[in-house]
Amino acid sequence: MKYNFGHTIRRIGTSCSKWDSEKSYQTGEVIPMWVADMDFPVAEPIMRSLKKRLEHPVMGYVWRDPEFAELTTRWMKLRHGWETDTDWVTFCPGIVPAISASIQAYTAPGEAVMIQSPVYYPFRNTIISCSRKVVDNPLKLSEGHYTMDLDDMRRKIKENDVRLLIFCNPHNPVGRVYTRGELEEMAQICLENNVLIFSDEIHSDLVYKGQKHIPIASLSSDISNITATGISPSKTFNLAGLQTSSVICENTEMRKAFEKVINMNSLQFCNVFGLEAYKAAYREGEEYLEQLLEYLEANIRFCQKYFEHYLQPLEFKHPQGTYLLWIDCRKLGLSAKQLEEFMLKKARLSLDSGYWFGQDGEGFMRMNIACPRMILEQALEQLKDALKTI
Repeated sequence: MKYNFGHTIRRIGTSCSKWDSEKSYQTGEVIPMWVADMDFPVAEPIMRSLKKRLEHPVMGYVWRDPEFAELTTRWMKLRHGWETDTDWVTFCPGIVPAISASIQAYTAPGEAVMIQSPVYYPFRNTIISCSRKVVDNPLKLSEGHYTMDLDDMRRKIKENDVRLLIFCNPHNPVGRVYTRGELEEMAQICLENNVLIFSDEIHSDLVYKGQKHIPIASLSSDISNITATGISPSKTFNLAGLQTSSVICENTEMRKAFEKVINMNSLQFCNVFGLEAYKAAYREGEEYLEQLLEYLEANIRFCQKYFEHYLQPLEFKHPQGTYLLWIDCRKLGLSAKQLEEFMLKKARLSLDSGYWFGQDGEGFMRMNIACPRMILEQALEQLKDALKTI
């Protein structure tokens, strides 16, 4: 079927974090483009599956039948060429809970966990909440392109006795999809230094033409043996509210340690609708995904032209993956707080402030462009008018 991603759906009044959490969003004074969920309808096969489940009047505890793992392994093979086994698949209610469980399973209080900033801010917050030490291996930025600083990684791993790397690919917020060579070199450093990897690959389906997502655990059996990979249809199919994800881990000891923490924190219980949506997405979601990617990339191209013509000196690099723009605002000469105030009060846009993602993000803003074109165009027009006031 043909999906209409340009149709505006009113989300106000649905207990929606994105649109209901501030009065200014509800009144239309400010356009929310912050949290990473999409303003698009859910795929028809998912809706059909949920409606069918609603026909049954009992909503008791659910059992994750074999299809949960079978469809997960099928999707990994279909979309990413990754051969996995159903025994490797375990449940978690979300990737952030999975990161927390991994930190608790694979490190002890006070031990060091590495991240690569600017990166999704719950990484740092979760490490601190778990009483571990944050070791930052900042990405290198050159002409709008981010790469890993592997010399810095190698040095800091040894200096701090790092036990776990929380990796993000495709990278949120900078939009990098790492090449095989980059992944192999980074993984080799981890192998040589006995560092385990939790790889957040929640955006892995949202990769654009000319790019290919490579699950880091697919590189070799040795690398798979030190890696736990977090995946979910929640970003791909806009199912975050159903809190159903999975972790794929070949190493039995690592997997059992992870499951032990999940059970210890009573996170093992699946949502009845989350289970149905998860399976429907991975069973029948490919047609929706292909159309979604076309629409998202068209939105990005629209932004590129608009920025070039009307929004200088703001800049962004076409993301290789995700539906997030990492906008370089440094030429405005504003402090982080001034930039935040400018976007909210002058442009009337609610974006994610770059400094939330680490010190390296100061002067940047993250914009979610997974919305109908009409909303996106209005947002850019507001930004254009605001720039005239500087």
